[in-house]
Amino acid sequence: MREPTAISSSPEGTHLDQAGFDAQVTGDRAAICWYWILRLQTEFLMADYESAIAAAQKAKPLLWAATGCIQLLDYHYYTALAIAAAIKTAPPERQQEWSETLFAHVEQLREWAKNCAPIF
Repeated sequence: MREPTAISSSPEGTHLDQAGFDAQVTGDRAAICWYWILRLQTEFLMADYESAIAAAQKAKPLLWAATGCIQLLDYHYYTALAIAAAIKTAPPERQQEWSETLFAHVEQLREWAKNCAPIF
C-alpha cells in the first residue's frame, strides 16, 4: 500500500503531475473538502507527513461543507496522526503551533468518544 510508484504512476507509466491536478480541483465545496481529506489520508499513509498536514490546511476552511459527514472524523483523526508523526522533527516554533493543533484535534475526538462511545 505504501509503494510510491504504485500511486504516483499512471497506467502508461508516466508520473501524475499532482500539483497540476490539485490546481484543477474545483466545483462543489463538499467534494473539494472531501478531496483534500482524502489527500490528507493518502499522504499520511505514504509517510509524507508534511504534505498530509498541508492537505489538512487546505481542507480546514471547507470543513463547514463536511458538517455531519463521516469525513469530518477522518479529517480530525488523520490530521492528529500526521502532526504526531511530524512534530518531533519540526522546528521549535512549529512544534508549539502543532502541539496546540494536535491537542485541539484530540479533544474533538475525545468529545465524540464521550458522547457516542460505540462509534468513536
